[in-house]
Amino acid sequence: MTFVQAAGKLAASAIAKDAIEKENQMHNFYSVSIHLYDRAYGGPEEGGWWFDYGEPDHGYWNFTRLFDNADDARAYGNSLDGVVAELNQGRPEVSSVASEGRYGWFVQEGYPHAWPTKRPHYE
Repeated sequence: MTFVQAAGKLAASAIAKDAIEKENQMHNFYSVSIHLYDRAYGGPEEGGWWFDYGEPDHGYWNFTRLFDNADDARAYGNSLDGVVAELNQGRPEVSSVASEGRYGWFVQEGYPHAWPTKRPHYE
């Protein structure tokens, strides 16, 4: 891949993220989906810091639902606790150096999306 192709893909990715954020702001609904989440190294400041990140796992879209209000969304999410516990069997906690991520259900405004939408920076 050339530099120009890589830059084009990055630009397209940024445009897609902006479009998703704008579309989510236009809708007044909540989604519940199963995400794979983990921790990433943020930088060396103050002896090193980490941040959590996650994204919807496409293998479990059949559990994704949309709701008009957050209370109903959380109630549905609570019903997924058993599914998530089964998915996490044998997976180390995200605080472990052996972590490959863990599954969890998340309520989000708008359609399911990866988070954070922008890489955090140390302040």
